[in-house]
Amino acid sequence: MGVVVLMFNLDNKKIIELLNRKVFSELSFLDDVWATSENESYLGFYYFLKELRNDEKTTVFDEIVLREGSHSLAYLYIGKMAQEIYNKLHQRHIAKYFFLQAMNLDKTNSEAHWNYYWLTRDLDSLLSSLKIDYESKKFILLQNKILNIYIGQMSLDDFCEENWVIIKKIFGDERVKNKINRNNVNGFLALANYFLGEFNEGVIVIKNSESVSLNVIKLYLDSGYISLDQALLKLSLWDREKILKDDHKKIYKEYLIEAEKGLPNPIKDELLKKAFYAGEYLDVLSIFDDKSKDQFSINSIDSYLYCLISQIALKHEINIDLKRYVEEHNFSLSKHGKESELLYLVFKFKLIIKELNFKLLNEIPKNHTIDIYSNYQDACEILENENLFNHSLYKELESELRKLSIDWNELYYQDKFSESFSTLDIQKVKNTELWEHCNAAINNKKYDYVISLINKFYVNNTPTMTSENILGVCYEYKEDYYNSLIHLQKSIDIMYLHKELDFIIISNYVSVARKNEGYKIPEEFYLKLKADFNLSLVSRFKWDYSCSDRGNFLFKYSPFNINSIDSISNQYFYLPNKNQLNDPIELPELSVLTPDSLISTDYNVCSFSNNENSILMWSHYAQQHEGIMVEYWFGGEFPEGYGISKLNYSDSLKRKREQEPYIFNQFLLTKNKEWSYEDEVRLFSPIGKKVGYTSYEYPNFDRSKINARIISITLGYRFPEDKKGLISNLIKTINSQLKPYDEKIKLKQAYIDEFNNFSIVYKDHDLI
Repeated sequence: MGVVVLMFNLDNKKIIELLNRKVFSELSFLDDVWATSENESYLGFYYFLKELRNDEKTTVFDEIVLREGSHSLAYLYIGKMAQEIYNKLHQRHIAKYFFLQAMNLDKTNSEAHWNYYWLTRDLDSLLSSLKIDYESKKFILLQNKILNIYIGQMSLDDFCEENWVIIKKIFGDERVKNKINRNNVNGFLALANYFLGEFNEGVIVIKNSESVSLNVIKLYLDSGYISLDQALLKLSLWDREKILKDDHKKIYKEYLIEAEKGLPNPIKDELLKKAFYAGEYLDVLSIFDDKSKDQFSINSIDSYLYCLISQIALKHEINIDLKRYVEEHNFSLSKHGKESELLYLVFKFKLIIKELNFKLLNEIPKNHTIDIYSNYQDACEILENENLFNHSLYKELESELRKLSIDWNELYYQDKFSESFSTLDIQKVKNTELWEHCNAAINNKKYDYVISLINKFYVNNTPTMTSENILGVCYEYKEDYYNSLIHLQKSIDIMYLHKELDFIIISNYVSVARKNEGYKIPEEFYLKLKADFNLSLVSRFKWDYSCSDRGNFLFKYSPFNINSIDSISNQYFYLPNKNQLNDPIELPELSVLTPDSLISTDYNVCSFSNNENSILMWSHYAQQHEGIMVEYWFGGEFPEGYGISKLNYSDSLKRKREQEPYIFNQFLLTKNKEWSYEDEVRLFSPIGKKVGYTSYEYPNFDRSKINARIISITLGYRFPEDKKGLISNLIKTINSQLKPYDEKIKLKQAYIDEFNNFSIVYKDHDLI
């Protein structure tokens, strides 16, 4: 008997816990008290205890029907108990079932409709519940229900015109309104007016309301029936911020209005944040130092960064204590969130800009363009952070750096021009020195001076490709496109005479030709220019130290099939076109690349990697580890029309923003960051899908081939045993053709690392 008393004293919360845990032994007291207890919940608890134990429930269900008065009300009761017991998101279907049964048994069961709506957000059930209560004149109940309807969660387009008429009738009845639910009532009335086309009535309803839901306001604002100022008057602070989006100055203004009310919100940290992003740096410092309101305390490290960055922006002395505090807590910034980390990057960036601006104003003359300075490079690196790129401050930072770069280089070229001008002797000057001087002068907009100087140069010198291009550029800047074209045509003629293709000269010529009204480059000649432009452009991408992380070695993962056998045995690289690549947005169809663009869209590419041990690469490119990885050595010599470069990996939004100023790089030499594990080096060409390779012997080498050779071939750890003889014979054949002093190709095999089952290792393999 004592045990029963103990269990009888369990509260409902504990009983629910035990039911969910299926601890039946501690709930056995319900067998004795379910029918007699004054606790109305015990009957429902017992129903679900019986269900969990797979016991017969007829008797207990009949008792529920008896007590509630009908089968519909019985299911309603059980549904409400299910809501209490099974209150997790994934359990809602249990209560939903019982409410549905209650509704089906009695279409007038308003409470069943209401509970079903709360579970499912079903608007038909909501409307049914409201209609039933209204027709029954249960206005107090209606008032309470309306108070608990959140308009923002509703899919407004789901109601038909007939339903909106009913809503207008119910919500327009003065018996339904009270002071507490008036805003919700008016919100629904405004919605009804809108969807019934009664816009003026809706506007009046909004004006007479203290506040209105955001989605109601947006309907009227987006349709032009109310102004933004009218909308803001009716919204909460948080909704005002949503509707203002990126208008940081207006958002800050709204926060100031709210702060003047003297309420706990907005807190000081939030007010600082809004002032900062509004660019109100004086306000940031003022708010930060304001000690008048105790509840407005600084709790976020972000606030310290807002203050420091504002001090830099205002050219104030940096608060050393704040700077020290931030730097001491730099290691823990990640704990504060991504925003804190990015703000710290902004702070570092601003410090660099401050330092460079100081140099700009105090270091004269400028000895170099700005890009030579390491802190400028550091600033560029900060801007490469993919998270910062999507930050609201990115454009401001990028603009600051660009302006600084322009201002700095402008002074550099002024100094360069002044320096070279004082020592220039047109009769004795070397061509390269003259071109540098002209370049400095052009950067100083001294176009007439350059034209005069080149003409003086011609008194004793023959025109060159470069000198004619300089004249063409000067006349273009003067908007004299006729004379510009004359000189650029001469530059083109000299270029072809000496077989020295230059994509800059070709580009200048085509650009100016298009600016000359009535002149069109003959189609055949234009196609030649386009082809030669791409050949010249590609030739700029030569092998250098950046291509390989291991001196001169690159790796290629591939299946072992007839194609790879053919390319290895005949020693050539195959360059597929964009339709054959695995990334659908490789070599993308950019809007700026049209048939009229000089940059060709028909490039072919062959991919290598600096990553010599990548499980993903083995999986994606080498037949799930059944293929091979070939190690190549490159000497650095490439035939005309073939270039090579390491790829950049970038955020997709950054690529989009940079597609015009860096069109060739974005089109051909950049991939989305998701592919960065490939560490790709790309061989590319606009002229062919195959290019041979061989190890050159000087001085007689074949300029149509790449200077390269195979160092080793590694078999995947799943490479078929029956094919090892084939690849061994292939290697033996190639090795037999090598000169005695040439390094022989090695065969290796990949294995699962015995000390780490999550990695692979390579071991030498004997030729069979």
